[in-house]
Amino acid sequence: MGRCQYLVRIAGDRPVTILDVAQIKANGLELEYDTFGDPDRVPLLLVMGLGAQMISWDEEFCELLAGRGFHVIRFDNRDCGLSTRLDHLAAPTLSGVLDGSERAPYALEDMADDAAALLDGLGVEAAHVVTPEAMEALLKPPPSDREGMIEHGVWISSRICGPEHFDPEEARQKRTRAVDRSVSVAGTARQLAAVATARSRVAALRTLDLPALVVHGEADPLVPVENGRRTAEAIPGARLLLLPTMGHDLPRAYWPQIVDAIADTAHKVDERVPV
Repeated sequence: MGRCQYLVRIAGDRPVTILDVAQIKANGLELEYDTFGDPDRVPLLLVMGLGAQMISWDEEFCELLAGRGFHVIRFDNRDCGLSTRLDHLAAPTLSGVLDGSERAPYALEDMADDAAALLDGLGVEAAHVVTPEAMEALLKPPPSDREGMIEHGVWISSRICGPEHFDPEEARQKRTRAVDRSVSVAGTARQLAAVATARSRVAALRTLDLPALVVHGEADPLVPVENGRRTAEAIPGARLLLLPTMGHDLPRAYWPQIVDAIADTAHKVDERVPV
């Protein structure tokens, strides 16, 4: 397991944050991760969506969760960020996957196994898990140059964020950081193939017996709010939190409400089975 520390200056007057960053061998891969909070507290794993790096979970958001008594863990999925890129595998087109002429190099279940192996490697027997739906799923081909990729990311954000919360300068800062850190167009294509070939999980969701929270923006232009309602209906007893002006993003204005809802749900689990 490799480990290093680096400094990140957050935009504006926000403070410098020291991140404890490491890589760990998990499921035959090297996964990049970092943590926030006391390692002796209840673990909470943040899993980011399609093509998005772990830094899409803002440091301040992670610190808010840590302040609620969690040991927060975020990581780069396979084929994303600074985790292993599987460039020896083909990067299929979505049309080819859908018509059966091309195969997905791996499945969503393999990516779930990565997360489980990460926790095993960290010695975590059980953890609360927070994950968004697929992100950055608009199919406009990205440019290959740095500035083009940055502007492409800002363009995506302008289309999927709630209009009341979209800040072009903040979006540009976040996308610049992501591009300068690591971007894999082929890796995103492989992840998208895994999403496109995934089977329905509705039947499996109906068998769950645990507190669950579904958060969905009512202004989401990418994944209709009805999908959030159906997900919550499929999980017995799940809480549905609909946020009126939130799109397919995580706007700062809603962080306290979302963090409170995550903490409340996690504490209900802990009351049943201590983590």
